[in-house]
Amino acid sequence: MGTAQALFRLARSLGFCGVMVLIANGVFTGDAPVLGQDSTANSDQDGLQAFSQALQQIDRDYVDFLNRRTRIEESYAQVLKALRESEQDLQRIGNEAIRQQMAAIQARLQSARMDSLMEASRQRRDGRDNPNGRDPNNALAALNAPAKAQAQAAIAGGKTLAEMQFALRNSELQQLDTTSQAVIRKRLENFQRLNTLEEEYSQWTQDWSKFFVRYWPYSDFERAWNEDKVQEAIKVLNLAHQDNLAAMLTNARLKCRVGLTEEALTLVDRVLDAETALKPVALAIKAELLMADGKEGASKAALQSALKLDKDNPYIRWIRADLLADQKQYSLVEPIWTSFLNDQVFELPARRRLALLYFNRAISAKGRKSDVDFGKAVKAAELGLELEAKPSYLSHLVYGITLYGMGKNEEALQQIDKASDKASGESLELCREWERKVKDGEVEAWGFCRMFTNN
Repeated sequence: MGTAQALFRLARSLGFCGVMVLIANGVFTGDAPVLGQDSTANSDQDGLQAFSQALQQIDRDYVDFLNRRTRIEESYAQVLKALRESEQDLQRIGNEAIRQQMAAIQARLQSARMDSLMEASRQRRDGRDNPNGRDPNNALAALNAPAKAQAQAAIAGGKTLAEMQFALRNSELQQLDTTSQAVIRKRLENFQRLNTLEEEYSQWTQDWSKFFVRYWPYSDFERAWNEDKVQEAIKVLNLAHQDNLAAMLTNARLKCRVGLTEEALTLVDRVLDAETALKPVALAIKAELLMADGKEGASKAALQSALKLDKDNPYIRWIRADLLADQKQYSLVEPIWTSFLNDQVFELPARRRLALLYFNRAISAKGRKSDVDFGKAVKAAELGLELEAKPSYLSHLVYGITLYGMGKNEEALQQIDKASDKASGESLELCREWERKVKDGEVEAWGFCRMFTNN
C-alpha cells in the first residue's frame, strides 16, 4: 500500500471536531513528497521543481474547492429566490391541506448550515473593514458542524424526499387545476434542489478537512530536508490562497525551521482567529513555535489546550512527542511513537524516531540497560530501512548512528556513506558531521527539534 492510500485510511480516524471522521478515500492525487528525503529524490533541480509543482497543485485544488462553495451559494440563493417568487401563487391555491403540506415540507428543509454559509459569505464579501479589527475574510467558521448533525440532516433529508413523492401521488393534488398543479410541482422541484444542495454542502465541509492531510507531509515533520527545499516550500506557500488555512499551518512550521518564528506565530494566530476545525492542531503547532522561541511555559499551555480539544489527534500527538523527546522525557515519548507503528502513514517515521530515541536513551544509561536500548535502536532502524524500496538518506543515516551505538563502526560508516550519497546541502553536512563523530569516537544525542545551524 502506498503513502497516499495509507493517508486515506488515517484520515478516517481523525477527530478535527467531528469533521475529519467522515473523510473518505481519495484525499491525495499523488502529490505527497518522499519522507526522509532532503532536496529531491535525486538531489537535482528537476526534482525540486517537481516538488514545487506538486505543492502548488494542492493550492490550485483548494481554489477550485472554494469555487465549488461559491457555486453552491449561488444555486442556493437562486432556489430561495424562486421559492419567494412563487409564494403568492401558492397562497392563491384554494386547497388548505395542500398549502399546509407545502409549508411542512419547507420547514423540514430549513438548513442552519446553509444559512450560516450564506451569512459567512456575506461577511467575507462585505466585512473586510470590520471596526472591531477581527478579520472575517473567510466562510470557514461554518465548518464546525459535527459529523453527528450532518448524519441526522441526511436522515431528515431522506424523509423529506419521501414526503415529496407522497405529495406527487396525493389524490388531492390531482383535484387542482392545471396552473395550481404546475405551481406545486415547481415548488417541489425547488425543495428537492434545496435538499441536494444541503448534501453537496455537507460533502464540501468534509472535503475541506482533507487539505491538511495533504499538506502534512510538506511540513517536513521529521526535519529531514535541507534548507533549499524548505525555502522552496515557503516560497510556494507564501503565494497560497488567503483562506488556505492548512497551507498557513504548513508554512508556519517551515518558517520556524529557518528562524522566522514571529512570522510563523502570526500565521498560526490567523488560523486560530478563524475558529475552525483546525483549531486543535493549530494550538499544537503554536506550542511547537513557542518552544522554539524559548517560551516553555506558554508552549506547554498551548499544547494542553490542544490536547483538551482533541487528545487523539495523531498530528497533535506527533508534535507533542517531538517536544517531549527534545526535553529527554523518553518514557513519555516511547508509547506515543510505538502507537504509530500500526499506521502505515506514520510507521516509517515512527520507527526512525524510536531508533533515535533508543540511541539517545542508551548513551545516557549504563550497563545492561544501555545494551538493551542500543539493540532496540538497531532493530528499529533496520525495520525502517526495510520499509523503503529505495531507502532515503535519513534511513541510512539513522541506521548508521544506531550501528555506531553498538560499536560496529565500520558498518556504521558504510551506512553513513550511503546517506551522504543521497543527501545535499545541510543534510549532507549532517551526514559528514556524524561521520566525523564515528571516526573520533564522539557521542552526542540526536536533536528531535533541530533548527538549521545558521538560523
